[in-house]
Amino acid sequence: MEMKTCGCCKVCKPKTDFSVKNRQTGLLQSKCKECTRNYSKSHYAGNKQDYVDRSAVRKKVVRASYVAQRDAYLAGCTCSKCGGTSQLQLVGKGSGKSVHEVIGGALSQEAFELALRDSFVRCLPCNGLEFGAEQGEVGGIIKANRLQLEALISLEEVAEA
Repeated sequence: MEMKTCGCCKVCKPKTDFSVKNRQTGLLQSKCKECTRNYSKSHYAGNKQDYVDRSAVRKKVVRASYVAQRDAYLAGCTCSKCGGTSQLQLVGKGSGKSVHEVIGGALSQEAFELALRDSFVRCLPCNGLEFGAEQGEVGGIIKANRLQLEALISLEEVAEA
């Protein structure tokens, strides 16, 4: 059995007690797994707030990136039900996480792309109509009709101007 001396604790240990540094060249880390683990634990304990801050910044950046990607995607879309182009939303098909859940959780890019593929585009009034019908609520349908009417009125005002 081949042995190696740890650069930290200076104990001669089997090479299996060292992590691989470079798989292609077969190089091993200079510290044994136990010393590496101890160093990582003590470093995290001493710098916990830095790790928390870095994680918060990362989540903020990821969310902003996903929102920008979502907005760019919606810019070229129309409602799949009525063909409208205002107040567009991404509605999940029910399988997997929705785009909203992925953005909120700052999940991976692959999860975001999957959620985007598994969604369809609806305008707010059409989505409200469908949601109200699914829930069996007359109030949801009335609210959606009011929103749709307001959207039509605003479109007419823009056309007149």
